[in-house]
Amino acid sequence: MKRTALAIFFTLGCASAQVHSAAPAPELPLSLALKAAQATLAACADARATVTVTDHEGVARVVLVGDQAGPVGIATSRRKAYSSAATGMTTSKLAQFLADNHANPALVGAELLPQPGGVPIVSHGVTIGAIGVGGGPRDEACAQAGVDSIKKDLE
Repeated sequence: MKRTALAIFFTLGCASAQVHSAAPAPELPLSLALKAAQATLAACADARATVTVTDHEGVARVVLVGDQAGPVGIATSRRKAYSSAATGMTTSKLAQFLADNHANPALVGAELLPQPGGVPIVSHGVTIGAIGVGGGPRDEACAQAGVDSIKKDLE
């Protein structure tokens, strides 16, 4: 039963991030994506972090590579942002959900990265994007700072 529920959750969750409906989905303006990315990187100023901000489909809108950041952070920040946009939850909650259901993330979705550092951007109850951070010790806290920086703009 758990496996069936898990399969349905990820099939619907990930597919919803990729399906185009008749009504256009709310968009994350580039200006807000850039503002969020800059606030995220500022929150991680002491880390070698990379920030990716995606739209609701998990497509990168902004990528900022911090000073002395390594190449792995580019890939992990993108995958964390994609994971959060696709599921509508933080990647730490995604990791807990998968652990609770004894699910192998690789079997659920090759691009999903259930490690802390991905936070959805929600406007009026709809996920319009996500922020992913890679390369720092406080990735998720930094991503949350980026989301918080644009909250008033999304209301």
